[in-house]
Amino acid sequence: RVVVAVAMATPSATGPPFLALFKDNLRRDPYSAYITLATVEHHRGAVVPRARTVVFEGFVNTDDGDVGIAIKCSSESNKCKCRASDQVEIVHWFERTRTQFRFRGALKFDVDETSATRLKIWRELSMGDRAQFYYPSDMLATSTRDEAFVRQGVALEASQGGVATSFCVGSLTPTEVDVLDLNTCERTLWSRESLDDTWTEVRGFAPPVVSIDAIHRA
Repeated sequence: RVVVAVAMATPSATGPPFLALFKDNLRRDPYSAYITLATVEHHRGAVVPRARTVVFEGFVNTDDGDVGIAIKCSSESNKCKCRASDQVEIVHWFERTRTQFRFRGALKFDVDETSATRLKIWRELSMGDRAQFYYPSDMLATSTRDEAFVRQGVALEASQGGVATSFCVGSLTPTEVDVLDLNTCERTLWSRESLDDTWTEVRGFAPPVVSIDAIHRA
């Protein structure tokens, strides 16, 4: 096992250590836009795990100069309203490169009406993507011709391009990044105790069934 401390003196200039590798995989597999978001939520008196597929909306710069992984979501969704913890995990699988990235950290939701990041991502959405944020959150239609969808279309048109109130941007600033390259079984783990700490890198080779973080913490 090789452990290397990675200095991050100017994170806003150099970026986190995983960023170059991630961007290289994204360049080689540009259509890999869907990621899995795993959370824990309150549900019927219990705390339960939840996972869903969401769209990767790119990277955002945080206020402290770090880098966050962005997703779009509704403030009315369970991932926002019912969350039992801000700690989540995101998995990004690149089919063409056969490489998996697992990101762990706190997911923060941006609902600030004056947020430049929120406005930028909203403007990049298609009209179809925008429309879903005007759908009545308390209705389940029997078809796409039902009243709920009619109301959605009317509200979208009336908005005249304005940002829907329920639209928010989730941003995960990772404290742990676990990378698995299935072509070679190469494993890389970057971790830090908090957002203010220096990244630590662990690199080696092991099959997918082995948990590299367990080896690192042993």
